[in-house]
Amino acid sequence: MKITYLVFSRAIMIFIMANSLILNAQINVVPVGSDTAPDQFEGFYYSLPKTLVSVEVWVDETEQLQGPFADYAGRMLGISDVIKNSNRSYVISGINLSIFQEADPAQFYFVRMPLKGGVTLDLVMNHDATLRSLQARETDSKKKASARIANIDPSRSFVDVSLPDVVEKIDTVVSRVTVDTLTFERITFPKTYIEKSPEQKARQAADFILKLEEDRQKLISGFQEVNYSMESIRYMNEQMKVLQNDYLALFKGKSRITTTRLAFVFIPEEGSENKPLTLFRFDRNKGVLDKNSTEGEQVTIQFSSLKLTAGVKIHAPNRKSDKRAAIGLYYRIPEKAAFVIRKGSETLAEKDFLVSQLGVVSSLPARGVSVIEMHPQTGSIMRLKLE
Repeated sequence: MKITYLVFSRAIMIFIMANSLILNAQINVVPVGSDTAPDQFEGFYYSLPKTLVSVEVWVDETEQLQGPFADYAGRMLGISDVIKNSNRSYVISGINLSIFQEADPAQFYFVRMPLKGGVTLDLVMNHDATLRSLQARETDSKKKASARIANIDPSRSFVDVSLPDVVEKIDTVVSRVTVDTLTFERITFPKTYIEKSPEQKARQAADFILKLEEDRQKLISGFQEVNYSMESIRYMNEQMKVLQNDYLALFKGKSRITTTRLAFVFIPEEGSENKPLTLFRFDRNKGVLDKNSTEGEQVTIQFSSLKLTAGVKIHAPNRKSDKRAAIGLYYRIPEKAAFVIRKGSETLAEKDFLVSQLGVVSSLPARGVSVIEMHPQTGSIMRLKLE
C-alpha cells in the first residue's frame, strides 16, 4: 500500500481508446519489464491504467474574539451572551472521495507488428508522433490546500469609538490677589486632557448603540414625517443595522470561520486490504497534525475488496494455452472495492469504486479481432468484434 501526502505526481496513462484495429494478420503482444530483452520487431508501446484514490478534506477553524468591552455588556446593555475568552476550535466539515488514473508501471506492453502481411492500423497520430489513443492524464484534486489564513490582530477587528481618544478635564484653581490693601480671590479654570478610561469608552459605545436603535425605530415608524421612498428606507435601515452590529461586537465579541482544504492521494494495492493507513491526526483544539504526532485522533483510510472477480482469478490461470502461441492485446477486468475514512472509531465517509489493479489482467486472441475499444479509466473492454 502506498500513499502520497499533498503531492500529486504527473504520470502518463496510456490506453487504447475509440480506435479500430484491423487485425487480419497476427499481432503479438509482449509484456515489458526490467528483465525484458530488447525486441527486434517493429511496433508500439501501451500501458494499462492504474486507479488512484483522491481524498479531499475540509477543516473549519472557528476563532472567537473577546470584545474589548465584554465586562460592561451586562451592566450597560443587559447582554449576557458574550464571548468571555478568545479561543480557537477545529472541526472536519467535509470529506470527498474520488478516483483518477495514471499509467501502471507494472503493466507496460510492446505490440509487435508482423514483418509482412496486409495489416492496416487505423491510428490517429499527434503532432509529436505519439498516438492519440495514448493519452496523458492530469487531475485538479492534485493542488495543494490553501494555506491557512494568517492570524488577524484582534485589536484591529473592532471599530474605534473614541475619536479623539482623549476627553477634556477642567479643574478649579483659586488664587489670592492683593492690590494695595484690598485682597480678593481670582478663580481660573485651567484645562488639561486625559485619556478616556475603558468604562468611559464603553459608556460612549453603549449610548451610541441605544441612539441607533431609537433612530431606527423612528425611521420605520415614520416619525421624521419625511416622504422617503421604500428603497431609501430599506437602505438606511440596513446601514444602521450594520453599524449597530459593529458596535455590539465591541461588547459581544466576534466569531470568524476559516475553511482549509487538504488533499491526499491513496494507491490501493493487493495485499493491503483491511489495513488502516493513517492520513493525518486531528485535534479539536489544534486542528490537523502530522500523522506521526502523538496528539489527537488518527484519521485513516481503509479498503476491502468485494470479490466480484474471485471466480475469474481462479479460472484464468487454469486456461489451457500454448505458451509458444502469440498473445493478443492485454486488458483488465477491474475489481470493486469499498473505501472508508474514519476518525478514531467514527466513520466520516464511505464510497465504492472500481479499482483496476485489484482485478484481473487477461489477453485477447492474436488473430481474428477486427475492432476493439477499451475503457479509458479501467482498461476493460467496451467493444469487441471478432471476425
